[in-house]
Amino acid sequence: MCSKLLEKFVFAISVSSACAVVHAGELTEVTNEVNAEPDASIPLLAVDGPEMASFYYDYVGEMDFEDESGSYNLNAFRLQSPIAGAYDDGFGWGVDVFLEYTDFNVKDQPALEDLDLYRIGMDLNFIWLNVKGSKWSPVLRLSPSLSSDFESVSTDDFRMTATAGAFYQQRSNLKWLFGIFYTNNYYSDKWNSFFMLPVVGFSWQPADCYDITALGPRIDFSYLPNDDWKIGAFFAARSRNWNTEGDNSFQVSAYIVGVRLDYQVVEDCWIIGEAGMTINNSVDVYDRHDRELFSEDADAGVFASVGLRYRF
Repeated sequence: MCSKLLEKFVFAISVSSACAVVHAGELTEVTNEVNAEPDASIPLLAVDGPEMASFYYDYVGEMDFEDESGSYNLNAFRLQSPIAGAYDDGFGWGVDVFLEYTDFNVKDQPALEDLDLYRIGMDLNFIWLNVKGSKWSPVLRLSPSLSSDFESVSTDDFRMTATAGAFYQQRSNLKWLFGIFYTNNYYSDKWNSFFMLPVVGFSWQPADCYDITALGPRIDFSYLPNDDWKIGAFFAARSRNWNTEGDNSFQVSAYIVGVRLDYQVVEDCWIIGEAGMTINNSVDVYDRHDRELFSEDADAGVFASVGLRYRF
């Protein structure tokens, strides 16, 4: 019971697969530039880095349920692009839009069915650099979205995640993030409305070619041998929740551990590959009255991801 409770708590901090980490003074996923030119440092706070559009495909292999019959696997696509942003006199802001599609496939489990799941939304990002000459830079990130199978659309499809806090530049190679994380994009029989939790993260570059970042249950270690290559390893927790037909809450969660390779094929364009294992996999379904319809862990599985990123 305690381990299950702890697992749910950890997933609450990382409900989004695009959960941000601290990097180079921005609230963003780990970017891949080495010695980036000044334009790339403008803090527009897009998920993949300043002024960055991206496309990803994820595959999660078939996993057997531990105590129930059947198995499942996932295919997912994500497209994201900035649409507006500016930086002036220490203040930066940016707006990204994104579309996610997840194909959930199940075998030999009568309580579940194949689902086409969608998430459409935007990221609103703001930063105030070095307020009044201090080492503090306040940040705010808002991510409203619709998360649904779109069989019908209601207010239950609406999701919101938000992070409010501040970076603290302790040293030139060490930056901290302190703040508060809020979401209603996670569901359990213990917490079925929303979470508001403290966040502590850091970005540390022990040498020019190494970078270590951590926020909540995501840790990244990266080696950057030159301007075109980035090699890394990571551990993270992922959870996604959708409102489905009948106003049921459908949720898929996992821990992932893997390696990542980024390569700049031409100027401002990168290809990305990831591969590894998923562990502590689970599928949970609750009805509109908070009654558990299905809750089952699954065996470890494999995952792979490919992506393309382009900076405008």
